Amino acid sequence: MPQQLPKIKKPELLAPAGNLEKLKIAVHYGADAVFLGGQEYGLRSNADNFTMEEIKEGVEFANRYGAKNLCYNKYHCT
Repeated sequence: MPQQLPKIKKPELLAPAGNLEKLKIAVHYGADAVFLGGQEYGLRSNADNFTMEEIKEGVEFANRYGAKNLCYNKYHCT
């Protein structure tokens, strides 16, 4: 009897989203998940970063088009 190979999982595509427009583009082009930062805590200096309203809109948009995850970067230093 031939040996059965393990099932290979499809890799997840995680894309950066520096602003709401880039989030929408990433989701339209097939990103499974996107990551972003808020205006107060984003670590990417070249990104526009998101307001709380834009984060809400981004989550709703991602859910509507089938992106499963949205990762919010937060860095806090004391």
